[in-house]
Amino acid sequence: MANPFQHMDKVIEHIYANLAAEQSHQLSIDVISNIAGFSKYHFHRVFQAYTGVTLHKYIQLLRLKKASYHLAFEPALKIIDIALDAGFESHEAFSRAFKKIYQQSPSQFRAKPQWEDWMDKYRFQQSNYQEGEYMPANPAHHNHQEVHIIDFNQLQVALLSHTGAPKKLNHSIANFIEWRKSTNYSPITTSRTFGIAYNDPNAVAEEDFKFDVCASVTEAISENPQGVTNSIIPHGRCATLIHYGSHDLMGDKIYYLYRDWLPQSGESLRSYPCFFEYKNFFPQVPESELVTIIYLPIE
Repeated sequence: MANPFQHMDKVIEHIYANLAAEQSHQLSIDVISNIAGFSKYHFHRVFQAYTGVTLHKYIQLLRLKKASYHLAFEPALKIIDIALDAGFESHEAFSRAFKKIYQQSPSQFRAKPQWEDWMDKYRFQQSNYQEGEYMPANPAHHNHQEVHIIDFNQLQVALLSHTGAPKKLNHSIANFIEWRKSTNYSPITTSRTFGIAYNDPNAVAEEDFKFDVCASVTEAISENPQGVTNSIIPHGRCATLIHYGSHDLMGDKIYYLYRDWLPQSGESLRSYPCFFEYKNFFPQVPESELVTIIYLPIE
């Protein structure tokens, strides 16, 4: 039996690439159902079966996600400008939609974002093929990208460790950004940015989840109120794969490295967690234009 979801990865990529207000015509049901290979009369139900939400709500959530990041991390931006960028014609319409989704007004979210509740809105079920099963791997989806083995040189970093509920990770990231703004270690221009993933948030208890946020530094940093400390990312061989697009869609490539590439490569894993290098940042660029290097430490 044909898999009804076989083209959904292309649909999701298309949606992410066309979220800008001026590209709304690319998100019409006619365009998207054609990409999926479905009649528009059936596509809505297929999409909702795949993601757990309607197409309209999925698009709205992604647009409001960008607005959320602007509100939380870019205090100089006016709310009306954020609203227009998200495709709303007025401050009032934006505020109504924002509060309906997050139970906070834009101003309340800017002052004190409730990231735990916010995260729940983005737990789409698109990894589910049937109840309790994962979508089959699609190796062809990775064929256009090569895995490279590199020698990673030891790197001195400033590190903020997050332990506990994944829903609260953005609170830690906000603290790290606050520290970074107080230094000369600006992302991209003067400093590299990394995330170290000690475990899979979907596979461990909330209290056992651990994730480090890091910035490369040229000298030891001083004690600070945010709790950022000195550390290193050690030297060693790594298999690397570049992910283009939203961080939410990165899991497929991570599992490709473990599930498909590693057994075929003859390599063995090194005793250091998988880590990521973020080459640019949302919402400064659209999620579809994010570039992330995945590092899999090997012997």
